[in-house]
Amino acid sequence: PMATHLPTGVALTGAPLLALLLSASSAAQTITALPDAPVTPSGRLRILGSDLGADGTVRIGGAVALTTVWRDDEVHAYVPESTAIGATDVPVTTVSGTSPAVAFDVVPRTLDGRVAWRFPISSISVNGHGVGVAPDGTVYADDSRGRLYAVAPDGALLWIYDGNEGVVGGGLEGPIDVGADGTIYYATNPLGAEIRVHAVNPDGTRKWMHSEVSLSYVLCAGPSLGPDGNLYLVFDRAHLGTRGACSLDPNGNVRWSNPGTPAVNDTGSLGARIAFGPNAFYVAFNEGEVPGVFQNHLFGFGYDGSQRFAVPGAWSSGRPHERPDGSFVLRWGLDSEIRSFAADGSAQWSFHSFGNLTEPVVGPNGDTYHQVADGGPKLNAIAPDGSVRWSVAGSQLGWMNFMGVTPDGGHLLDGGRAGFGQPGWIRSYSTATGALEWSIGLPEEDPGSGLADLVVQSEWSFDRPAGRGYAMVNALVHESDDGYGYVYAVDVGPPAGITADCFGGSGCPCGNDSAFGGCANSTGAGALLSASAGGTSVGDDDLELTATGLPRHQFGLVFMGPTAVNLPFGDGRLCVGGAANGIFRFPVQDSGAAGAIGVGPGIIAGTAAFTGGIAPGTSWRFQAWFRDPAGPCGDAFNTSNAVEALFAR
Repeated sequence: PMATHLPTGVALTGAPLLALLLSASSAAQTITALPDAPVTPSGRLRILGSDLGADGTVRIGGAVALTTVWRDDEVHAYVPESTAIGATDVPVTTVSGTSPAVAFDVVPRTLDGRVAWRFPISSISVNGHGVGVAPDGTVYADDSRGRLYAVAPDGALLWIYDGNEGVVGGGLEGPIDVGADGTIYYATNPLGAEIRVHAVNPDGTRKWMHSEVSLSYVLCAGPSLGPDGNLYLVFDRAHLGTRGACSLDPNGNVRWSNPGTPAVNDTGSLGARIAFGPNAFYVAFNEGEVPGVFQNHLFGFGYDGSQRFAVPGAWSSGRPHERPDGSFVLRWGLDSEIRSFAADGSAQWSFHSFGNLTEPVVGPNGDTYHQVADGGPKLNAIAPDGSVRWSVAGSQLGWMNFMGVTPDGGHLLDGGRAGFGQPGWIRSYSTATGALEWSIGLPEEDPGSGLADLVVQSEWSFDRPAGRGYAMVNALVHESDDGYGYVYAVDVGPPAGITADCFGGSGCPCGNDSAFGGCANSTGAGALLSASAGGTSVGDDDLELTATGLPRHQFGLVFMGPTAVNLPFGDGRLCVGGAANGIFRFPVQDSGAAGAIGVGPGIIAGTAAFTGGIAPGTSWRFQAWFRDPAGPCGDAFNTSNAVEALFAR
């Protein structure tokens, strides 16, 4: 096909012009505009035209492009990642023929401060439960038509899986979870009384699909991957004969189902993320067996399908959020209260407010964070025992829509905005004090319209090795067919010059491997050593190291050395080495009720007498050691992962 653009200053007349017109008119397909150009590799390109049919092929720079929306007047295609930067062209081919090609420019993806990349999806609605993140850092997002997008850690589109197989229907039915083997789990809803639960291989092919046809048109919880490797989900309208609470094995077979007593029902929810405890999972619903009559219940179901408890309560509640010890918190009673429950469903404490409470989030040490609107926004941190650690107020808070705590427990991310109709932002707050650390303003896509301000519309997901957070961001446009959203990838990890390694993902002494931090200890998770600093220089000396996820009220310390090792050591791994006089031990501390210890700032000054101190241009490794009498391997002590810092000046 011939591109329809011409070099600047070149004109056609007479016979050449007539030949061009005849050539263009001979093809039924016509491209009239590319409103998104220029576009980056893996960016979405809207192709406007006429007679584009219902399906076909788009080639960009000669390569076949993945497509999503395909209408007679508009096609959405993704620029292949392999497309060269610079001028290229795009034709559309259908059963009727091939359109003349139209030229446009491909520009490189660029970093924008902490925004590593953003990936556009063809959907006006985004998944409020966020994205799934695989162990290798691949990110998975779905859209309102049931399509699943796989995005590489650098923002490159890998593949698109169509869960509804071209049938009109919906997506966003629940969270996206990724197993340790890379299998992706999510749900779609083709038009009609069917729910599909998909298991997708890392290469984008189907592993299996479980289809449920019943009076339950939606999932009200799940699908969520449990700690035992099985899937858990809850169908609504159990009083009408649906499965209710249900579990699938890793091959998609039904393990058990339980309608619940009283029967579970919540016709207003879409696949809430399930909270998992040591022996049961927790869900809460706002509606009982009589639709429209609010009979809120909090349920606990064992992994064997038995119902452990059903706690009646106020007419409105949020979803449970688990803590490391198996207890959990949830919003309760017309958004005016937070309640804490033990793993057996017994009440522990409650926090009341006269203003609206946001959905709480829980950090790895069990602290709960939420915002209240008592005469102005306030951000609170509540300890596991119900006491308030701190409370801050001020205009830096704004309208906090969606919050998430980084896996190291050090930062609280918020996707909020100043008020309704205002552009959004992404902000980071210190979990230690509530102080604002940094802020990213989200752009206004269509200045002056007030319709396309970008705002965060999902929970946060995190990639621990990359130190990166992910959120779904929505452009509030009204044209549903042309609507779009983004996956934002935001760097929240340690500063340049600081790296973390030696995680307990494999090779722990008694199989006590942990997804994050060091080898699993008696808390059930690994201890994570994280670092923060404005700069790791001799002059600044502001490096801070914090180890979280330790057993409570146990002795521990941080030590450092110049070399890397990886050897069995108690219930964990020894990751820091050095000569006999090359290991420095910081003072012993008590992990306290938070299960945490730390050192710094002032590390350089505090180690000045140690073998000549920390010299500019040298790297040092740090690790936490702690007592753990009830540890899984019986050696009574364990370690965190390791952190290495390059002291540049």
